[in-house]
Amino acid sequence: MLAKTRKSNRGFTLAEVMVTIGIVVILIALLVPAVQQAREAARRKQCENNLKQLGLALRNYHDITGTTLPPGYMNLTEAGNLSGWGWRAMLLPQLDAGPVYNLFSNAAKNPNFSVGLFGLTADVPLADTVNRVQAGMMCPSDTGSAAISVATINGEAVSGGSVNFGRSTYVGICGTDPAWVKGSGEPTAGVGSVSSGPPFTVGGAIGNYSDPTPPDGYAALTVRTNRFGGVFGADSKVGFRDMLDGTSTTMVVGERYTPIASSSNGAVIGDATWVGAYSNTTAAGQGAVLGEASIPINSHFTSTVPRPNTTGFGSMHTSGCQFLFADGMVRFINNNIDLNTFRGLSRFNDSDRLCDDF
Repeated sequence: MLAKTRKSNRGFTLAEVMVTIGIVVILIALLVPAVQQAREAARRKQCENNLKQLGLALRNYHDITGTTLPPGYMNLTEAGNLSGWGWRAMLLPQLDAGPVYNLFSNAAKNPNFSVGLFGLTADVPLADTVNRVQAGMMCPSDTGSAAISVATINGEAVSGGSVNFGRSTYVGICGTDPAWVKGSGEPTAGVGSVSSGPPFTVGGAIGNYSDPTPPDGYAALTVRTNRFGGVFGADSKVGFRDMLDGTSTTMVVGERYTPIASSSNGAVIGDATWVGAYSNTTAAGQGAVLGEASIPINSHFTSTVPRPNTTGFGSMHTSGCQFLFADGMVRFINNNIDLNTFRGLSRFNDSDRLCDDF
């Protein structure tokens, strides 16, 4: 009789298990950043596409009018009341949102373009208008909420309480504070400086700017094209033929992140909306639709407040943000761009600037 051969089912030792786990952990540690980078690359590409769509809409608008891009925001109406509707609201027909535009522009309805954001009585707006989360208005990398809540419009309390505005992370370029333009010197220490950071609470110039001789019907704070030099401003009427520096070196739209302190009632300066400016007497109101290049990209970031209040530009992308130029191209500009070059790119007639450093 043949003897039976015993087979031993040898298991894994503790050392082998630990080595295997260690290898798996290392592989995961290597793969996770790669996956995150791939996802961010896709988000950044989608953000670029959003800006390109805005560029196409702006060009179509210009072709229709024959002479100009839309105003940065409408500051005055025939009755002398602040209107507020912004350049993106004017582009709704070119962005395949004609039905929403018709709700705004129908004079028999409220709100409408002729009497102001909510009308002269600040009534609650029609449903699915200003509160609409408009496609293509948010950078996919941004972590902000879909809406901004405000309780007052043009100094008037909104009937029925606060109202939501659809958010956007893309703001029109208004240029640079006149005191900070290349060749005119930096602000004095008592006013604010780029190197030390401004003593005022806003990381940008709109919050500190005041026109000593504003025209009739304009607040002293109102940002106008002839002062800041950018494509968009209050009641602006700038066309491609006005861009003497060339469309390829003139920025028209840029990114701005959602501030980390984002809250209700329009208290946060930097909360942007596609609808327009809800006040021309506060930096928050104009900053909702305009951005200026007086300060560096992603300026005043700290470890505790990585996305501070600002009327400038910045993003959740690494090391900079994206800008749409008047020729329709989208370019990523690094945080470290020469500040005078950056300011020059924000102005459409600033021929003494250096344009080769971006």
